[in-house]
Amino acid sequence: MGLTLRRLLTIAGTVPFLFCALFIIFDEGGSLPVETWYSVMITYGAVIFSFLGGSNWGLALSPVGHISARSRFFAIYGVTISLTAWLCLLYQNDAVSLMILLAGFTTCMLIDYQLALRNYIDREYLHTRLIGSVAAVGSVAAALYKLLF
Repeated sequence: MGLTLRRLLTIAGTVPFLFCALFIIFDEGGSLPVETWYSVMITYGAVIFSFLGGSNWGLALSPVGHISARSRFFAIYGVTISLTAWLCLLYQNDAVSLMILLAGFTTCMLIDYQLALRNYIDREYLHTRLIGSVAAVGSVAAALYKLLF
């Protein structure tokens, strides 16, 4: 997949985060109850967070019979991300779910940066992921701030 297409798809994937944050912040008493927007953001955030787990699982795949320490790391890391995303959907508390997503997306961003420094992932992939991560972290943080204050 070309770099331009990858970045366009990443930007498209940020749209639900940005729209939810805007409606949560500015649409009080508007189109839908604010609780619905929180639910939509948490659900979409959990789906995307789980998707990040799946992309790391893909990095774990190695030739048959060869399981390296790096492959084990990506497998465990990928499954941990997906299970954490699932936890977001279990909580009946929007603040807790948003905090989990905020911590999760931030942690993934920091780990991806470290992986790029070690040449485990491509730097262009890192730059593309940062676009999505910054949008997700910013949107979730804004929604959490609005919920708590």
